[in-house]
Amino acid sequence: MKTKLFVVASMLIMGMSSFAQSSIDGWNTIYLQWNPSTYVPDKGDSESFNGLSVGYNRAISISQSLPLYLEVGLGVQYSFFTKDITEEVAEGLGVTTAALATLFRPEEKVKMFSAKVPVSLAYAFHVPDTKLTLIPYLGLDLRCNIIGRASAKYNLTSAGLEQLLQAGFTKQEINENLADKDLDLFDKNDMGSDAATWNRLQVGWHVGLNARINEQFLIGASYGTDFSEITQKVNIHTASLTVGYCF
Repeated sequence: MKTKLFVVASMLIMGMSSFAQSSIDGWNTIYLQWNPSTYVPDKGDSESFNGLSVGYNRAISISQSLPLYLEVGLGVQYSFFTKDITEEVAEGLGVTTAALATLFRPEEKVKMFSAKVPVSLAYAFHVPDTKLTLIPYLGLDLRCNIIGRASAKYNLTSAGLEQLLQAGFTKQEINENLADKDLDLFDKNDMGSDAATWNRLQVGWHVGLNARINEQFLIGASYGTDFSEITQKVNIHTASLTVGYCF
């Protein structure tokens, strides 16, 4: 982990040094991204998250003879996920999903707010006789997960409670299984163990292609995964679709 952080920091320092020394202008980009991602465990089902990012990138020329650039930036990302957990709750209570669905509709929500530092090596290829520049790139991401919450809402009505009591469940059983929960994903006490607690710092890689149109407008797509796990034996795979303005 320390080695990965050192690589990212070194690339940032190189980028700032190149910016100070270069006589060839690069460009700046402010952007908006859609970041659909998949949380992939070693075992079990994957979960799909949505995400939105806004950020700023600076492309810095690092060659006098080639259109080669080091692009560094800073962005913020909000990721979120909602899941119907009727099946899981029904299994825990030992009843059928159909029977439980008539009483209430439980759901789980996860949300996370992160800051990220992308560092990319990019090559800008201008398409002859057009106003289009294609920019393939490859790089690393450093992400700091600032806020992460998981909640479970059961929306149990008074009528549903009465039916559960009539079916033989005690109030203690109902409270233990159906009490609303709100957990800090980065708190060991909330999550119950080190293995379940999420990590705040992550390093990953990405590869993508951007297109600058008329030197001002940018569209692009990329894909990447994390080297480090978000929690034990769980990795994040992320696709990104980008629109931006260059100046």
